[in-house]
Amino acid sequence: MKIRTPYLLFFVLFISSLSLTAQTIRRVNNTGIPLGTNMYSTLQAAHNAAASGDIIYMEGSGVQYAGATITKRLTIIGPVYFLGENYNTFPDLRPAEFVTFADLVFDIGSDGSILSGCSNIEVTIKVSNVTISRNKDLTVYLTGNIPLTGILISKNYSIRPYNSFSKGANITIANNFISSTYGLNSSEISGTFINNIVVGGISLENFNVSNNIWVSGSGSATSFTNCTFSNNIDARALVNSNAFGTTNGNQANVDKATLFVGTTGNSTDGQWKLKAGSPAIGAGFGGIDCGMFGGLDPYALSGIVAADYPTITSFTTSGAGNSTTPLTVKISTKSN
Repeated sequence: MKIRTPYLLFFVLFISSLSLTAQTIRRVNNTGIPLGTNMYSTLQAAHNAAASGDIIYMEGSGVQYAGATITKRLTIIGPVYFLGENYNTFPDLRPAEFVTFADLVFDIGSDGSILSGCSNIEVTIKVSNVTISRNKDLTVYLTGNIPLTGILISKNYSIRPYNSFSKGANITIANNFISSTYGLNSSEISGTFINNIVVGGISLENFNVSNNIWVSGSGSATSFTNCTFSNNIDARALVNSNAFGTTNGNQANVDKATLFVGTTGNSTDGQWKLKAGSPAIGAGFGGIDCGMFGGLDPYALSGIVAADYPTITSFTTSGAGNSTTPLTVKISTKSN
């Protein structure tokens, strides 16, 4: 089997910080390259072959992937996003993007699963303890007849959370860029909504809402029922933007132009970093920054946390391999 260097480098980067004990790494690639052991052309095929606890690596592709139904505890990892804007020295800049409206369903048996680094997905969660982190352009539906707990939706870019006839508690939505007119507005769901940036309206019920920044919403519904507020910033307009009041550290009628570094010279997600002198700096609960780059586990550009990735100091191969002649690879790395 011949392995192209870009795919191998991405593979090394994304699994380097994971414990491999009693786990099988499975690769999904739909570009037509020759497939070998534990390699599949679809996520569903990789899932069907996997055991609970396995890791599935979705490789960057110019071909969109189909959805899948997950009934095992799996970690699904893609090569994140906006690489050409933030990390253009990476060997392969392609995302793992799904077909528009492709449905990735976490169904019975998938409790404890993780989805990370993928793009353009509709995710349906029917079980507890699922983590959706560091993805781009996704809708997340909480649904099903089982009360959900321990759902973590964090550090995603352009996400739309939506409650679809679900019951749940301990839902945490943190450090995301949220573009949504959807909402989590049910008397039978509750959780924490913290350190997000919201563009558009959103409806929440029974949530603790803190350290967030609302930056637009004209014409989009923004409603709260039985929520508690602290240290939020309403910057939807310069007048009549007072969704949270002005007590408990909340700020009203803030000028958006004073908050962020902006688009000039910055990437799509980097434009939302706080500029020098921003009224959001240190304005969060406990003196942390408001917005998605604040808090103990902040949003990271392209979904990449430097500590998770080693620096490759040398990389040599024997060139190519096949069924009779193995490919020899030698890699030296150092931690960041």
